[in-house]
Amino acid sequence: MPWDAKSFASKHNHKLKGAAASKAASQATAMVRSGVPEGIAIATANKTGDRMQKRTNGSSPQSREEHMSRMRTQGATHASIGKAFGVSKSTAHRIAKRGYK
Repeated sequence: MPWDAKSFASKHNHKLKGAAASKAASQATAMVRSGVPEGIAIATANKTGDRMQKRTNGSSPQSREEHMSRMRTQGATHASIGKAFGVSKSTAHRIAKRGYK
């Protein structure tokens, strides 16, 4: 069954809003069209939509710079931040302090 964001959210996951509902609806529709059983498609799309909604509701940083700054305020060292993001310690310090430029 093809879904749009509104119908998917109203029938299968009332918590989804906006882009997360749209993504979940398009994912479930594509999965059903490719032969996946409807129940599995809905469950997978719900999980994806929930994760997407958690990422975009302000609970986590949206940019690399914000994430590095948040890690630093939580007590992580510049060396550990650099290692996590694949940059040098000095680059991690500069990004966390002034943003990536």
